[in-house]
Amino acid sequence: MSEGPQYTSCVDKADFVRVESYVGVANVLGAIGAILFVLAGFPAAGAIFAFAAGAEILRKVAEWLLTRKLICLKNVKRRVFDDPDPDRICVLGVVLDFEVVGEGKSGFDKIDNDFALNLFLAPTPLASIAGTDLSALTLVVESQPQGDLIQNPDIPDPANPADPRKPLLRKDNSQKFGPMPKGFTGYTRDLMYSPAFPRLIPLNVFFNPKGLTLVDLKFVQLAADALADYVADVAVMVGADGKPLSAVAKNDLLSKAAADPLSQRRVVELFYLRVEAEFAFSPLKAPSLHCEFEGSRIRDVFNVLDFAHVKCDSSGFLGFLCDALNFVIALFLGIPKLIAAAVAWASANDGKLSDAYDGKGGDLQFGESIVLRGRWAYDGGHDGYNEIHAVRTIQKTFGPVPQDDARFTAFHDQWCTELAKVPPPDPLPGVETSSSPLGNNPLTPAQQSTRDAQARPENSWTLHPLIDGCAPQHLR
Repeated sequence: MSEGPQYTSCVDKADFVRVESYVGVANVLGAIGAILFVLAGFPAAGAIFAFAAGAEILRKVAEWLLTRKLICLKNVKRRVFDDPDPDRICVLGVVLDFEVVGEGKSGFDKIDNDFALNLFLAPTPLASIAGTDLSALTLVVESQPQGDLIQNPDIPDPANPADPRKPLLRKDNSQKFGPMPKGFTGYTRDLMYSPAFPRLIPLNVFFNPKGLTLVDLKFVQLAADALADYVADVAVMVGADGKPLSAVAKNDLLSKAAADPLSQRRVVELFYLRVEAEFAFSPLKAPSLHCEFEGSRIRDVFNVLDFAHVKCDSSGFLGFLCDALNFVIALFLGIPKLIAAAVAWASANDGKLSDAYDGKGGDLQFGESIVLRGRWAYDGGHDGYNEIHAVRTIQKTFGPVPQDDARFTAFHDQWCTELAKVPPPDPLPGVETSSSPLGNNPLTPAQQSTRDAQARPENSWTLHPLIDGCAPQHLR
């Protein structure tokens, strides 16, 4: 079984600090100093200070993203489920959509090169999304067995005694987990719905015309019809002078359209006109559990910037002195560090689905049911939601998901118990693949039992025992 990497670590809520506090006063003063040197007529000194401040601020931000952004939720007492591995949560649901690396990001935000999958939690049927108000649907999902995964940990006691949602509690002392430091909005995804089409379509797929043609052959036909409309338009097209286009100009337009129809703006416009006429899709939103497959860029950039850095875990005045010392070091190494960071940025490995999904069950598509395991955390880099970060393993599930709570709980336990027996693969050099980013978590008893069984001679055959006649010693 494939196991995705985990480069980040998480902190207890009490230890969370905002990134603007983590950057350090000394580095901010260094950046201000760079501006003052330039204004005073010393551009060379200003440049040296600017490179030093840039290297140190980037290092601190990368370190925060790597080790301080995520708040651990493993110490939350769940309503129903527990996992044998305390660092992981096991979740069942339906794939709503995928977020490619860099989607919705620009500039420095692209230091996060994670791939993401968004999950609609079982056992709520996917069909419930259509025709249901988002707030009402969210209440339904959060009230079902896995709903605490996306619930605001600090949700107040509801006025309605029939509402099963309660504030989440800490495992260690059964007190309320309390409010999250960046607030809580929940995570939602946009979908397109039509009564005339048999399934929901992710918004990011719907507005990608080439992606939409991969959803159903009907869209392939509509794209072909749109191309035919375009050919008819070109036949009567006139130029800016009001005269019909020449045969050469028409042939040029038609050649480009024939080579790649949906790269032509007018063909795309005609395509969506036909889609609207045929289906009249409308947008809707659904609550989801955001699940990230970690890329290595943050870790790689931090590692090169951390070269020759003085380690100190102090705050207050001692922390300021430590930052000041590292800033002085950066005055000499800032430029080579930033060059190395640029190289690390460009060569980093993007997060990808295949890191955690071995693909033996076929391509994973939106609308399919899966079970996944990974670390449950609150993302303090945003305005508030829980997520799986990082996803470690994924498998497709088979058979209908029971809808009533008791049967679903048994269904969940069956899948998750078996999945939890699988030991992690041997780590690749430089990639943390165990439950802990440090790679030092022991195997659970179930995993150790599996590993011991795999190591026995009778389970290391090349030819099956029924063929070569071998049998374990105790059966001879």
